[in-house]
Amino acid sequence: MQNGSLTIEQRKTGPDVWCYRWWDAGASGKKRHRRIVIGTTEELRDELSATEAIIGLRREINARDLRINIGSM
Repeated sequence: MQNGSLTIEQRKTGPDVWCYRWWDAGASGKKRHRRIVIGTTEELRDELSATEAIIGLRREINARDLRINIGSM
């Protein structure tokens, strides 16, 4: 299971944005660094609101993780 990380990134024009970053296994099996923009700092004022916005995304990412889906032997 992974939590990923939330960061604020600056834009050349417009407000700063919240980004969620995590590692994902690609088609070849190699890990890839992934990133998605969650929203602007105007929409999501603090880290708590940004964290609440990614709860479903984090659950979906972890559902595809084979380490979590392994059943008992």
